[in-house]
Amino acid sequence: MKSNYATYQFNDFLMDQDFLDFVKDPSPERRRYWEGILESHPGLREEFDLARQSVEVLRYQRLRSGSGSKGEIWNRIEHEIDAAKAENKPGVLRRFWPYMAAAASVLVLAVYMIFLRTDMVLEQTPMAQSRMIRLPDSSYITINAGSELSYDRLHFAAKRTVHLKGEAYFQVRRGSEFVVETDLGKVRVLGTTFNVYSRGAIMNVSCLTGKVGVVFAQAAREYILTSGMTVSTENQQVRSTTFDIESYKSWREGFFYYDNAPLVQVVEELQRQYNIKDLDLSNNALKYRYTGFFRKDNLADALQSVFLPLKLRADLQNGVLSIKEQQ
Repeated sequence: MKSNYATYQFNDFLMDQDFLDFVKDPSPERRRYWEGILESHPGLREEFDLARQSVEVLRYQRLRSGSGSKGEIWNRIEHEIDAAKAENKPGVLRRFWPYMAAAASVLVLAVYMIFLRTDMVLEQTPMAQSRMIRLPDSSYITINAGSELSYDRLHFAAKRTVHLKGEAYFQVRRGSEFVVETDLGKVRVLGTTFNVYSRGAIMNVSCLTGKVGVVFAQAAREYILTSGMTVSTENQQVRSTTFDIESYKSWREGFFYYDNAPLVQVVEELQRQYNIKDLDLSNNALKYRYTGFFRKDNLADALQSVFLPLKLRADLQNGVLSIKEQQ
């Protein structure tokens, strides 16, 4: 508890991040906290209520969705005041306008520094490497090679959302809704283990435990997955399948499985896992699809596993992998 609450006035509440967080999201925990403050300092009640209602009149929740300079933010505040006048709320404005006018600069600073502030964290993995990270809620994510994941550390407790480019395995701690956003769609969970792959025009989600909901960008419906189910989209075509949890081995264990996948998807994964400098694929090679797997333990064996069944020739020279049809 802050020692100076006894002397708090209207402007002090507007500069208090804990107070603004409470008005924005009055969770039971935050409500108990401030009720305790008011019980200890009953003389604060009037200033507390005035500050809270002033923030609500200015509709901070709507302002937060915007962005821009302090001047632009204040223009939006003035717009909200004009809207309140148009809605025939003179009594409300007459009561609070002296406070709002005196605290205008404080309000702008509060919005700019607190509601619009973020603390974005970007996690990236280089070629041929993967790593595990721990999120602020103690969920764990293993990020595959050549992938990146970002999230807002400042607001993560209130909104558990991450953005993924590439592939990652999630072990989500139970709690509020957890969302994985990708360029091709999003995954919604409450607590489970699952894998998300999103590269190019292909997105695949596999659920190992619990339940997840998947919404692809091009489709309005939500696909509900439980343990052993997978759903994928390729060029806006959705496909659902199942897999055996008991025999399931993933890329985290060095196994890369494919079921009628575009060959270019397989080759690009080989490039990431073995840090291959560049690719040279003939146009004919691009039309192939692959069912099978390769292991990340020996490049020569991996190339043979993929290309021998397809009767393709793979040559690696000076860091460039060339794939051609056999003559």
